[in-house]
Amino acid sequence: MFIVLIYAVGEATPKMDFHTTKSYVGKLSTSILLALLACSALLAIIPLAPVFGSTGHPTLGYSVPSGTCNASGCTVSSFTQAPLTVTVPAGHDGVTAISTPVTAEDPSTSLLTIDFSGVQFSGGQFYLILSQNGFASQYPADVTYSPTFQISAFCANPSGDLSAVTNANGTFYIGWLGTGTCSMTSFPYATTMTPIVVGPIPILISSAYNTIKVYDGSTGAEAASAQTLVITPGLQVTNATTPSIPSASGPALTPVIIKGGGFAASGTVNINYTYPFYSWPSNTPTTSAGVLLSGQNTGQGWFTASSTPIVDTAQAINPIGSSTNNPTTPITLFAVNASIVGTKPALTPTSGYNSALFTEFNRAFTQVEAFTQGYFSVTSSGDQTTSATCYYYGNDTGADTATHSCDLTQPVVTYVFSPVIIAGENFSVSSPVSFWIESNELSVIAGSATTTADGSFNATVEIPVIHMGTYNLIVNNDDVNYTFSVDVNPTIVLNDSVTHTNEGPASNPSSTVSVYLYGFPASTNTWIYWNATSITSATWYRELNLTTTASGETNTAETYWFTVPQAYGGLHEVAACTTDHGPTFTGAVCANYATAEFGVLPTLVVVPNSFNSTYAEPGNSTTGLVTALAEGLFPNTYYSVNIDNQMADFAVVGQNSSSSGVVVCTPFHFFFHETCTTEAHYTLTWTEGAAESGPNGVLNLTFVGAGFNPGVHVVSLTSDEEAASQGSYSPDIFALFTVTPQGNWEFNFLTSINASIGTLANLPTTLQNELNNAVSTINGNTNTQISNLETWISTTVTNAVNGAVSSINSHTDTDMTTLASDVSTDVNNAVSTIDSNTNSAVTTITTAISNAQTAINSHTDTDTANVSTVGSDASSIMNAVNTEQTYVLVVAVLAAIILVLVLAVLIRKLS
Repeated sequence: MFIVLIYAVGEATPKMDFHTTKSYVGKLSTSILLALLACSALLAIIPLAPVFGSTGHPTLGYSVPSGTCNASGCTVSSFTQAPLTVTVPAGHDGVTAISTPVTAEDPSTSLLTIDFSGVQFSGGQFYLILSQNGFASQYPADVTYSPTFQISAFCANPSGDLSAVTNANGTFYIGWLGTGTCSMTSFPYATTMTPIVVGPIPILISSAYNTIKVYDGSTGAEAASAQTLVITPGLQVTNATTPSIPSASGPALTPVIIKGGGFAASGTVNINYTYPFYSWPSNTPTTSAGVLLSGQNTGQGWFTASSTPIVDTAQAINPIGSSTNNPTTPITLFAVNASIVGTKPALTPTSGYNSALFTEFNRAFTQVEAFTQGYFSVTSSGDQTTSATCYYYGNDTGADTATHSCDLTQPVVTYVFSPVIIAGENFSVSSPVSFWIESNELSVIAGSATTTADGSFNATVEIPVIHMGTYNLIVNNDDVNYTFSVDVNPTIVLNDSVTHTNEGPASNPSSTVSVYLYGFPASTNTWIYWNATSITSATWYRELNLTTTASGETNTAETYWFTVPQAYGGLHEVAACTTDHGPTFTGAVCANYATAEFGVLPTLVVVPNSFNSTYAEPGNSTTGLVTALAEGLFPNTYYSVNIDNQMADFAVVGQNSSSSGVVVCTPFHFFFHETCTTEAHYTLTWTEGAAESGPNGVLNLTFVGAGFNPGVHVVSLTSDEEAASQGSYSPDIFALFTVTPQGNWEFNFLTSINASIGTLANLPTTLQNELNNAVSTINGNTNTQISNLETWISTTVTNAVNGAVSSINSHTDTDMTTLASDVSTDVNNAVSTIDSNTNSAVTTITTAISNAQTAINSHTDTDTANVSTVGSDASSIMNAVNTEQTYVLVVAVLAAIILVLVLAVLIRKLS
């Protein structure tokens, strides 16, 4: 049921004297009283929700935690009530002061606490509201800031053990303090029990809010705190790349979100910073300061500044800087009034500006590896966050074994064109990194990279063509240089004439190697030595002599090369020495100058490479033997021999064993030195198709050059041990040779071709003569046949035509008469048939039309009856509609009459 109360006021109010006014007021009071009685009667029959509301006053103060407060809960030991005011920075739960008189408190141990002993609840749950007034009711500007608490949560744990409840503003803790039994069923609660909530003030709030209210229902009163809450400015800073994680840390230039609150509305502040700076190699810091964000408007008393890059402190990990190796730099952010830029006001209850801390991770190398002629000189790597591994300090600082840091005090040994892998972490985020080689006046760019969003990078730098010596390798990022030293040694580069790499075939056929020198002493005689041709000897062989240029390099206008000697397959050391040790020498290579490695590849040559089938016949002046010479094989290794992919008939037995133990060397790979091992018994027996290479990797095979058909043939060698170790069986090396037909087959073949060419030269004349004769014969025969054909056609056709005409003439009269009679009969019969069929069709159509008319007539009667029924139903519907319209009209009229009567009565009473 709806009740509408209409109050009509005229445009002009009549003039009334005292009595009239009194009568008017009396009548109006009577009307109002009647209206209230009517409303009361109505409310007596309409059910309403019961009134909820908390009453009393919560008490503000602080409690001291006796342990760590986290998401699992908090333990507190006592509660101290504030006399008059409690001061808390926005975004924090630490109490900085209470009064009166003003007493400074330690915000790290004094946690804002609300005592609910004086609050009577009428609901089963509640939450907290910040208000700008202390009235016991809610206002539009009030702000709900806590999660919803259950009343029963006060007594959920033993005294002092508080449960954690979290929302967007932080973590709150609820529980009780005291002795005895916790019970919230009756008010006032036991005097020995103090129900409390510990929690922060939100960051996005202005200093105008001064009261905490308790709200436990949709209507009714609210319990407002008796003490005044003083909210001072506060700051919060988080990493903008992971805003959901409350982490205020990261590398330089990390984008951060800065939130500030507790300010007056429409103010302007700057966000300043300070941090300790360690210069190299001082271990005493100086204070650096500056402005991170200027001219920030406080809005309604709070603000949010998104994606502001944190300051780059320009520091790298410095083990000299502090006892903890200075892995991080603490940056303190604080807000100041824009009119006093650079000044941090004293932290007092009335003028203090709270601060926020950002921990910046300092730059560090996580990997420094330099290739030294195929091998790493430094192979360790690590991570700053893992104490079990090491990471590198730059700027020539020392190692710290306590933190497992790697030693970069000694230069990293490297060579010209050698790659150096450099990886770093905590460099400024998403920014360029450049690499420079620098020594005295020399400054050469060596590469570049870009850091990721977390400040890490991994790059490979190639040492350019520079002189020998020690250089600083500078890693520049955001105008910060972090360095380590590299020692560039003299460099020798080998280039095979076949493969154009530092590996190539052995000497048969001859293989030449070009030599290039870099970083050598200027204008100095240099000798090139090759080490070892036999696995049993370490002799050095002089191969080449040259003189370096004034820049310590080989002359670019001249190519220096030597021939690869007959040596076993695998790696051999090549040295460039500034001292001549003679044609050969043994012992250590010349010190302090360049060496390089060259890989010898196997070769196989068949001599003679081509022969005919008489090569091995009895009485031939040649020996009839064919030699297959292999070089560059693995030394002292058995190879299976195959000729035309068939195992050759070799019978060789090899044995390497000893009851007392022997040293057994496995085959040499091209780029991996394998050590020899001692085995108690090692026996290797080959019964056929095998041959052993010598200590110098040479294998000389001889077979008879007979029994081959003309064509291409093949000799191949396969190291069974090597194939087995690789899991594949394919030839290590093969060579082709050719067998030609018997005698001087080239001359005989050319003579045959010449004779054939002579015969072909006379062929056109012979063919022309034979063609002319054939044409003449064809012409004679054709004329005779045409004449005979004409005679036959003339006689045959004439006789046939004459006979046909005579036959037609003899039958014309009789046939015409018969034809006319037949045509007349056929026409009459056809007409008769057409007439008969037409009459029948007409009859059929007439019958069908009659049947259709009958059916239509039959359905018409039924449809008429249906139409009559529909008409009757329509009439009923119309009657019903008319009736409903009548009812509606009556109701409307009655409603209008009632409304008029009500208005008349009201007007009468008011008049």
